[in-house]
Amino acid sequence: MRIQAKLVTLLGLALAALAFSVSCQQQTSNTQNASAQQVHKEAEQGTSTPKTISAATEYKSWAKLNDKPILSKGHGGKWVVAFANKAADDAIKSGKTSSFPAGSIFVKEAYKDDGGKPGELSDLTVMEKRAGFDPANNDWYWAMTDPKGNVMTNPEMKMPVEGKVQMCSACHIQAKATDFVFTAEKLKGKK
Repeated sequence: MRIQAKLVTLLGLALAALAFSVSCQQQTSNTQNASAQQVHKEAEQGTSTPKTISAATEYKSWAKLNDKPILSKGHGGKWVVAFANKAADDAIKSGKTSSFPAGSIFVKEAYKDDGGKPGELSDLTVMEKRAGFDPANNDWYWAMTDPKGNVMTNPEMKMPVEGKVQMCSACHIQAKATDFVFTAEKLKGKK
């Protein structure tokens, strides 16, 4: 009986720990979403820098990854349409999404929410794999630009939203199995 009582106690503790872990993950995810929304709103109120990200001006001819805009909490509650350059698209088509090659680039158009549907194009986000750039975050470079490709500045932080952007990598790490790319698993074999 003592062994059974100990097992029941241990099982109860394990279930409580699991419930706590799930609760923490949900709270972290909600906090990250709120943080992302805040940074996107602040960047919109900021200014654009003279620096232009070339991918943000060239992406329209790339593979379009979703047929219609998708509402994205992680992108400030905006509607997004994702594009992939040839390197990223080839990796998706071949199913090699656990590690995208250097040179892979994704660009997301972000549209303001207009009563539950996409409104005006407000910004672009760029995710580029650069060999050796940031090993802790799988070498992804991040940037947020205006629709013309100019890097945006977050007015509260007084700095451009580009490079090793912690908000981006902290959210995208949830897609670690597909090299920080959320859409990769969904698209495998669909092209």
